[in-house]
Amino acid sequence: MPQFVSELNSIAATWFSFLYHVVWQATLLAVLLLVIVRLRRRWPSPLRYWLLVLALVKFGLPPLLSMPTGLFSQFGAAVETRPLIAEVVSHRPVELGLSISSAVEPAASPTVSMGFLTGTVSPVPHQPVVERRVSLLKVDAAIWLMLVYITGVAVVAIWILRNFIALQGAIHRATPVDDGELSQRFAGLAKRFGLRRLPRLVLSRDPCGPAACGIFRPVVILPEEAVSLSASELDAVLSHELAHHRRRDPWVNWGQLLLTPVWWFNPVVWILNRQIRSVREDCCDDLLLTLGLKQV
Repeated sequence: MPQFVSELNSIAATWFSFLYHVVWQATLLAVLLLVIVRLRRRWPSPLRYWLLVLALVKFGLPPLLSMPTGLFSQFGAAVETRPLIAEVVSHRPVELGLSISSAVEPAASPTVSMGFLTGTVSPVPHQPVVERRVSLLKVDAAIWLMLVYITGVAVVAIWILRNFIALQGAIHRATPVDDGELSQRFAGLAKRFGLRRLPRLVLSRDPCGPAACGIFRPVVILPEEAVSLSASELDAVLSHELAHHRRRDPWVNWGQLLLTPVWWFNPVVWILNRQIRSVREDCCDDLLLTLGLKQV
């Protein structure tokens, strides 16, 4: 048990040191880029978008400073500094005899003879072993912080997983659009975007807005009420969702979802994710203008 707690203290201390350096470095870069994007709204939306994505990527990288507390230093030679649990101090007599008879009675006193010095040395009584406890078993505060962190990661991850399952259920219950005028319109717009793989188009009965999702199986979700829109409005909605697939936005969105549980405690990450989603919509609108497609 003491060995286990000692190892756990060491792991928690290493984790806290690593997390500390990643937090201040990534947060500093994110705040700087958020301010730049805020002040330079007239910059092209793709430039502002990838600056924000760069800030997000930094949260997934180890610290850049080459310090003893950095990531790669943990693989080098380390000096073991485990806390001392108990120390056994043994007090044993040191006996010195220069001229002592081989047959000495236990109660007799040995005679020491050294030239002109002759005397009697009283034997030192044998003392028992004395045990002294130096320090008690101690759980560092870093362990409690690590437990709180792990709990937060689990809660946020479960929340994201629940939303993902709900989305997959909505797609499974949706009606696929495989033929008809809407399917032909959708295929013609996808061709204009230069998509090599045509995403699936489904009409959802669940209350949801238009959405583009899926990495290996791209999908465009439309609510059933969207079919009542005019032709130009429907083209604008479909084009906007196809623009997300053209830009590979679902890939970046998955990166955001994976990093959110890891940095759930950092408000800058939440602000950064919200800003990325906002600028992402501007990028899609600008792409529609570039391709000469109308917007709603």
